[in-house]
Amino acid sequence: MEKPVSGWRTIMLTAAWGGALFGVLQLYRLPNDPIHSVCGPWGCGPPVQALAACHGFWLVLFSLPTLLLCRRLDSATIRWTGLLLFACGILGLAGIAVWEGTHWWPRAGELQRHYIAQRYLFAVATLVDVPVVEIVLAGLACFGAALLRDYRQTQRPNRQKQPPPAQRNSAIREALLSTAPRRPTKTAEPIAPPSYPDV
Repeated sequence: MEKPVSGWRTIMLTAAWGGALFGVLQLYRLPNDPIHSVCGPWGCGPPVQALAACHGFWLVLFSLPTLLLCRRLDSATIRWTGLLLFACGILGLAGIAVWEGTHWWPRAGELQRHYIAQRYLFAVATLVDVPVVEIVLAGLACFGAALLRDYRQTQRPNRQKQPPPAQRNSAIREALLSTAPRRPTKTAEPIAPPSYPDV
């Protein structure tokens, strides 16, 4: 668990976050190219620049709370929060599919029904009031951060248990010497003292 950020760092982080929110909304000012649009037999929606601005706004809006959540809470809480967000996002995507199947499909013509997949993606892309895709991404980010923290915590004790290089080298040297075959040592025979004749 990380210590809370305070002081000027909080002010600077909040200011950068607000500036990013304002900047991403300016994407709608980019020149509009009619060729690159989301219109087709499945329907017609707003310009791509407006969709990019709206979805980018939701992504930046979720970025700071997700970062603070991953820094301040423990791994279990982050993991369950990520799973909850992911489940809510999947339910939202399923709800879009049910809505399109009960409202668009009965009124669609024979030609339009060939584009059912494009119609679903069109509905997801043009739904900017509810950030369903961004909720799924936030859930995946939280779950991935929890897994990464658990992996680092499991690797940290293993690194601490390893002996220093000098001690490890001496242990290896002793192990090699203990397993190396030893040459048989010859025992020196006792030398008898010289005998002198009796005079």
